[in-house]
Amino acid sequence: MRTGPRIAVVCALLSIALCSQARAADTLTVFVDNPQIALGAVTTFAAHTEADADFHGGHVAFKFRGADSECAATPEADPGSDATEQPVAIGAGPRTVDVGGQQVQLDVGNWVICGWLVDDTTGAVVAAGSTGVQVIPYRGSLSISLKKAARTLQVVLSYSTSEAGQLYAAIQRPECSRNPSRIPKRAFLLVPRGGRFIGSDGGLGKTVALGQLGSGRWHVCAWLQADDGSLGPVSKKFSVPRAQRRRAGHAAG
Repeated sequence: MRTGPRIAVVCALLSIALCSQARAADTLTVFVDNPQIALGAVTTFAAHTEADADFHGGHVAFKFRGADSECAATPEADPGSDATEQPVAIGAGPRTVDVGGQQVQLDVGNWVICGWLVDDTTGAVVAAGSTGVQVIPYRGSLSISLKKAARTLQVVLSYSTSEAGQLYAAIQRPECSRNPSRIPKRAFLLVPRGGRFIGSDGGLGKTVALGQLGSGRWHVCAWLQADDGSLGPVSKKFSVPRAQRRRAGHAAG
């Protein structure tokens, strides 16, 4: 059985594969922890690099700027702000290295984080990459859940906020107004009329005796207001049934 030609073909294919892997182009991928954040939050960015056998060793340079144009071919030519705190040395030869953990705080708008893999021996940029970040003025959520149990009503307010603000909540007969300053005087307050300060995500629960409200339809209203944004009104309806009158008994004569 002739095996020589087959072995030669297999060896040739392996040689081609190994050579292709060794001569693979350098790559750099830039990524962030969250591509859309609220004002005041911090953006953490990093890069994944893959260098080939011709790489002499170097580092990754970072810059950030408004996303009005693409990143320049080199960090020196890019008009962005330098975001390279302490460059991590990347050794020579084929290797995969992750460079990351750096942070930057951005203003409202669309931004781009640019990265370049630089060969320190030749000074050439062997790979480049970028990613975008959108910073919005405010981000938050507000919800109401109700649960009746016997003669009580359990109210749970759940909220999230990207910045400190005031939480307003009340139980009232009229529908909720756009502004918490118009909460009726006879409303049943779940927090002080001037609001409750909240600095982060959380929740608030309160149990209300239905006898305090009286029969009829009611609205639970809630608002969340911060300097850079607001939520609400968020509302939920419920009804309190009329109390049943007891019938007087008749004695047998």
